Amino acid sequence: MAGTRRGRRATMLPVAGEVTSPPALNGRPNTSSTDTSATARAGLPEQFRKPTDSHVGWSTGSAVCQGLEERRQFPSDVPAPTSRQEDLHGFDVLTALTFAETRVREAFAHGYRQIEFTHGAADVIAPVEDGRGRIKWELRRLLESGALDAWVDPARSWPKSGSLVMALRANPRPHPTGWSPEPRRAHR
Repeated sequence: MAGTRRGRRATMLPVAGEVTSPPALNGRPNTSSTDTSATARAGLPEQFRKPTDSHVGWSTGSAVCQGLEERRQFPSDVPAPTSRQEDLHGFDVLTALTFAETRVREAFAHGYRQIEFTHGAADVIAPVEDGRGRIKWELRRLLESGALDAWVDPARSWPKSGSLVMALRANPRPHPTGWSPEPRRAHR
C-alpha cells in the first residue's frame, strides 16, 4: 500500500469512487477494508473512534499526493476558530473605530474568544492628539470608555505595543452569519 519516492513515504489521499483500506496508523497495519468495528478502530485516537456513515477510500496513485509528507485528518466536529486579527493600517481614525466596533460585534456573534486589532505605531508611547499613533490611543480609549462592554471583557483585554487584543465575552448562542465588507482605506 505504501510506496516510496526519494526516500519519503507516499501519502494516501482519498480518490472518489475507490474503496480500499486506510493506511497503517501508528505503525499498525489495517487489515480490513470495510470493517468499522471497535477492533478496526482500536488504533485510532479517541475522537476518530466514532462509527462513520460512509467510508472514504485511499490511494497512492494520485499525482497530487506524491511528495506530501502526511495526510492530516480532522474530526467532522472541528471547533470553529477562536481568534481573529484585523489590520487598521490605512484607515482614518473615525473609520478605524467604526470598523473595530463592527468587527467586535461580529466576532462576538460568531462565538470568537478574542479579536486583535493591529494599529501599528509601536514606538508611540504617549497619547497624541494628531498624527501618527492616533488610532492606537483612540482604540484604547474606546475600550476603556465601556462602549464595547456588551461584547468585550475589559479585564481580560490587553494592549500590546503595536496592537490591542480584546477578549470577548462568551456567547451562549453563536451564529455565524458572515462578515461585513471592510471599509475603504483612506491611505495606502
